[in-house]
Amino acid sequence: MKIAITADCHLSEKFPERISVLENIFSKLRQKNIRHLFIAGDLFDKTQQNYSSFDDLIKQYSDVNIYLIPGNHDPNIKQIHFTSQNLRVISSPEIISFDNLDVFMIPYVIGRTTMDEVLAEFNLKSRLPERFILISHGDYISMRNYVPNPYEKGIYMPISVSAIEKFKPLKVFLGHIHKATDEEGKIYYPGSPCPVDITETGKRRFLIFDMETLEVEFVFTETPYIYFNEVQLVYPLENEIEIVEDRLTKMIKEWGLKEDELKKVILKIELKGYSRNKKILAERIKQFLIEKGVKIYNDEPDLSSVSVFEKDVTSQERIKIFEETRKYLQDLNLNELKTKKVGREDIEEQILKLIFGR
Repeated sequence: MKIAITADCHLSEKFPERISVLENIFSKLRQKNIRHLFIAGDLFDKTQQNYSSFDDLIKQYSDVNIYLIPGNHDPNIKQIHFTSQNLRVISSPEIISFDNLDVFMIPYVIGRTTMDEVLAEFNLKSRLPERFILISHGDYISMRNYVPNPYEKGIYMPISVSAIEKFKPLKVFLGHIHKATDEEGKIYYPGSPCPVDITETGKRRFLIFDMETLEVEFVFTETPYIYFNEVQLVYPLENEIEIVEDRLTKMIKEWGLKEDELKKVILKIELKGYSRNKKILAERIKQFLIEKGVKIYNDEPDLSSVSVFEKDVTSQERIKIFEETRKYLQDLNLNELKTKKVGREDIEEQILKLIFGR
């Protein structure tokens, strides 16, 4: 049997596209004959008080059983807020059994310190099952690539690696962090199915979990827009525009989008470095992206970190030094680049400042 998992929909009357994306998820579940959807918190934005649109939507998908776990944006949501028969709001820690696997659900609770405490208390009273997965809402603070939720400061009801090692859930699915993240094939954040901010980049997804094989499948959602945040370096060379356009072409190719998806892109692009003419640079970038069908965030590329390179008696010498240094870097096999602690462009940016800065 397979189940689906999503989180952080942040439904709001101000953003009708978010419920449209959720409806798209239900349509996909029906196509795939999946009958159980778990929502790991923050189904609703904290400003939303009217739940009728969601209630009406899920009545159209009565063949899908929905398990709603409250998050820190909707911690007080209750069963009494809905009339749909196929919705179950998990207001306290609860286990639901499916064939050969159990699902342990922990709602976010205001004032509750950690998920570790909930697991320990539940295990003391009722004993946790031998084979189970955990679905909840909060931070996994031991993630190597942990990125805090940019909208909320602090840590929210976290779970620790020691608790996971002690209680041994087969998989852990969490809401709260909007970035789609997978940690060691064990900890999964599905991420927001519809981006709520320009920082939530790339195609969005939800998860399908096979309860027999324990495999996790990523399914892309159909969103009205796809955000990207990109930074590109500018060199004050004769062919600076050509270099920038080549990099933009490579950038777009690396997105891996189809032509119809490319039309949905809203790109926030920042340029850094040195240019011979910022005005011409901005115009050419805008023209290039328009021709590619890419919309620019706020209609303008960000050139606030680009300085103008003004020629003087040392200009040619400095340009020659930079070109030779850049070529030397390209030929190097740096260990730091392999581990991605620092990128080649990070080094080039510092070289630019050293040679051309004043």
